[in-house]
Amino acid sequence: MSCVMFTAVLLLGACGESEEANTDVNTEAVVDTTAISNEEESELQSFDPSLEYTVPTPSDLFLALQNIGSEAKFNFLNDPAKVSNYGDKKTRALNFGVYFADLSYASSFNYGPELFNYIKVVDDLSDELNIRSAMDEALKDRIQAHISAGTVDSIVSISANTYYEAYEYLDKNERGGTLRMIVAGGWIEGLYLLTNMVETYDAADPIVEEIANQSLTVESIMGFLNTFAESDPDVEDVMSELSDIEELFMGLEYAEGTTEATINDSGVTVLDGGDRPVITEEQFNELKSMVDELRNSITG
Repeated sequence: MSCVMFTAVLLLGACGESEEANTDVNTEAVVDTTAISNEEESELQSFDPSLEYTVPTPSDLFLALQNIGSEAKFNFLNDPAKVSNYGDKKTRALNFGVYFADLSYASSFNYGPELFNYIKVVDDLSDELNIRSAMDEALKDRIQAHISAGTVDSIVSISANTYYEAYEYLDKNERGGTLRMIVAGGWIEGLYLLTNMVETYDAADPIVEEIANQSLTVESIMGFLNTFAESDPDVEDVMSELSDIEELFMGLEYAEGTTEATINDSGVTVLDGGDRPVITEEQFNELKSMVDELRNSITG
């Protein structure tokens, strides 16, 4: 199983609104789900507000796809000129996430001078959302220099750091609803770009495999949103809008595989492989349709 989506993550808790995470977890406990009643299944699938949910940043997935030779399709990025259409908190926050995913995508595939348009729109939306500007003039000058030099890795690193800074600012200022909508918007846009990179379905296509792997992410996304759904109707709406996509992912079957253990440069043992989710052509086409509809309702 590919671990691309989990190579760099934000450990997103409830930003001060939930109780401390429960650390007394029996990691050896196994639940036999072969004969679970509907009532028990509902209970097992409920979200625990005391947990910290792990969700991905946009940058790593796109850079990894670029490294394996995937071809970018820049015509699917959200037009920066649309930013003036987003006049309320929900659309601004969701599209902040959308534009950040676009910035990560454009950076990973070295979109050249057009990159700066996405940097500017992210900066503009940060002002509209009253997020401390993470892109001062000196940083913009550095980015422009990297764009001119074509140093992709440096641009990706800067955009990822900017994402972290925006997250930390919202976290510290207890603006959990805005934070969650930004994360949701970024994930939806990432999924939209992935599905539109696929021209012809092939179960062995690395992009298709990464799309299937989002079944491992969607539960964390929904759990993260759920920690603020009761106190923010906009977050609750986003959860509702994602529910059909979540249901499709939860219906994927798994293919058997072997697990391999390796030690990385830091001396940490990393497990890779194991059973992996598989998305059929029918499921892929249905997912693409749902994602297209939801994403386009966000971007207008």
